Amino acid sequence: MMFHFGRPPTSQGSPHSGLTGPADIPEPNSGEGPKTLRERWRSIREAAQGTVAALPRVMRLVWAASPRLTVGLGLATALSGVIPAATAYTAKLLLNAVVTAIRVNADHLPDRAVLTVPLPFVTYHSPVTTATGVIVMLAVLQFAIFALTSVLGTVRNI
Repeated sequence: MMFHFGRPPTSQGSPHSGLTGPADIPEPNSGEGPKTLRERWRSIREAAQGTVAALPRVMRLVWAASPRLTVGLGLATALSGVIPAATAYTAKLLLNAVVTAIRVNADHLPDRAVLTVPLPFVTYHSPVTTATGVIVMLAVLQFAIFALTSVLGTVRNI
């Protein structure tokens, strides 16, 4: 059963589907395309060269649209690239803090700990606390990193 909306179909079928050309849709894997590894590498190289060649024009267009948003998006993207390393490093510190807390408890050592985080230009030292306090600080830091990841993802999507 067919339904027709608008004008009734003509008896002669049009070989074109609107403005796009023939209505025939080729099969996705119709045997065309690179078959050997060398052809695939050449195809990838050509696609990359085309992208790089168009990049200056695209950047001028984006900058003309909104310089502030362009800078903001660039900063959000750069910060998003650093976050996985920060997450991994915080997880490492958290595991080390748990091991230290277990050792302090098992060996009956004094429960005094300082969280030391080496940053690019300075080393952060927390106030003296307990091993559990260090674990809590690192868990809060991990939560803050996850929240920042969510905010940056939202900013980049907007």
